[in-house]
Amino acid sequence: MVTGGTLGAISGSGLTRTATFTPTPASSGTVSITVAAATYTDAAGNDGGAGTTPALTFDTQSPNAPSAPVLAAASDSGISNSDNITNVTTPVFTGTAEPGSTVTLYDTDGTTVIGTGIATGGNWSITASTLTPGTHTITAKATDAVGNESPAQQDWQ
Repeated sequence: MVTGGTLGAISGSGLTRTATFTPTPASSGTVSITVAAATYTDAAGNDGGAGTTPALTFDTQSPNAPSAPVLAAASDSGISNSDNITNVTTPVFTGTAEPGSTVTLYDTDGTTVIGTGIATGGNWSITASTLTPGTHTITAKATDAVGNESPAQQDWQ
C-alpha cells in the first residue's frame, strides 16, 4: 500500500529490490510504503514476507512568492526616501519571504541575477550588483531548502 504518491515497478534480484516513489505534485508531508506478506514471490516461487514500513518526508510544494522588493530608504536618493529614485549604483532592496528561503533578485529581463540573500526570520536584505543608469524592474523569487522555487514577485520599478 502506498500513500502520498505512486510507486513504480519493483525490480532487482536477490535480497535487494528497488522501486521509484513519485510524490503527489505540489504537496508536502509524510508518506508510507507498505509491502504486505505474500504480495510478491522470489525466483523459486516462495511468497515473500512483510516488509518494513518506512515513513518518508517530502516537499514538492513551492514557497509563496516573496513580498515585492522595496528600495531601502538609505539607497533612495530622490527628493524623499520613499520615491524609488536612486543614483546609488549598488542599491539595497528589502522584503519578506518564507523563513530560511533563498531570495534571488532579477533585473528587468527576468533572467539577469543581481543579488541573492537568505530570508532570516522571514526578512531579507540584498545589496544589488551594479545597476546601469535608467529604469529597472526588479523581480524577486524565493527558493526553499529543497529547491522548490516560488512564482516571481515584481513590483519595484
